[in-house]
Amino acid sequence: MSRPKKDIIWPKLKNANGNISGDWYVEFSLRVPETGKMERKRIYDGFKDLLTYEEKMEHGESLVREYTEKIKRGDISTQKLIEYEDELMFDTNTFKSRKRLGKENTFRVLASDFVRYKRSEVSNKSMQSYKSKLRTFENYLENHNLHDKQISSIDNNVFIDFLKDLAENDDLSRLTIEKYQQIMHSFFVYAIRTRRVLMENPTLNVPRMGKVVDESAPGLSPQIRRALQRKIEKADPQLWLGCAIQYYTAIRPGTEMRLIQLKNINMEARTITIRNYLAKNARTETVDIPSQLHTIFLEWNFENYDQDLYLFGKDGVPGPDPIGKNSLRMRFNKFRDELNLSKEIKFYSWKHSGASELKDAGANMYEIQRHFRHKSVTTTEQYWRKRLGGTKDNIKKSFPDI
Repeated sequence: MSRPKKDIIWPKLKNANGNISGDWYVEFSLRVPETGKMERKRIYDGFKDLLTYEEKMEHGESLVREYTEKIKRGDISTQKLIEYEDELMFDTNTFKSRKRLGKENTFRVLASDFVRYKRSEVSNKSMQSYKSKLRTFENYLENHNLHDKQISSIDNNVFIDFLKDLAENDDLSRLTIEKYQQIMHSFFVYAIRTRRVLMENPTLNVPRMGKVVDESAPGLSPQIRRALQRKIEKADPQLWLGCAIQYYTAIRPGTEMRLIQLKNINMEARTITIRNYLAKNARTETVDIPSQLHTIFLEWNFENYDQDLYLFGKDGVPGPDPIGKNSLRMRFNKFRDELNLSKEIKFYSWKHSGASELKDAGANMYEIQRHFRHKSVTTTEQYWRKRLGGTKDNIKKSFPDI
């Protein structure tokens, strides 16, 4: 078996065997992709102006370091142009071909590979987030003249400056900044491992940045729940069904709830099965239907429909096509705004409200863990502290007098 060919012979000092009157230079070679041959470069700059051996050695070692870094950053390269499918194009440009010419091992070329690699692993919603954040980083690189260089030119300082720019100029929250960091970390792991890019992962050892903002939806007081019910129940029965399912089952209102089919609801056993390809935790699990929700289901007469239909169909009743991913949220926001309620209140607030009422009714942490389908009790503990308050009613009601 033949040895793999080297693409780089790294810079070395040639010191004319120590003769200060000879030709001193730094030499390196790079392989030219089009010909497959190594192209040699020699740097003579500055040596003739120096008179002593020590000066020439110090200058030569400085040039070796300088050109080694330039090659690593992609400032000096023999990158070839390759054809690739540009996955960072906006989906609205579907009438245009995605085929592009780009320099190999540049960010946009490798990010397009990464998007195709991740597409089978993540939901469509998550994929849109991936592509949006990758585009933002590509724009940053273009603004700093780094987009046409090999990604090895992106070091830790470049990445930290990118995050600082997001935090300071775009005024983003810490949670959002961390999502950028998570996606970019995955990209660089992919590029380094699968594309054999020689570099350190620049997303490591990054300080925390961004505003500390609690972006999660608050729970709803009983008074607000009743006001919303009076508005929604008759005007939009399908939306009210979504509110009730969240409240009574803690099923997440996105993919999990929107894509439930009638065959996943067992009225006799009073359960709803969430399939693994819909679940956030990627596990098939069954959720109990409390009596109040069971009564609501009976009023809909679901047994009279084809059981392959989606529970949340486009016409307000079970149908062959599910509603859009933002439909219930936008409809809920309309009712919320009509009641002049805080915009912090979200459609997702019904889920937190159910948890709070369940806890006040005496459910312990392990019961809530199972009901919410948390992977571990640690997750439930964090949720409990953040959303549900203390575990002992006697702290609130029976604290000893001073």
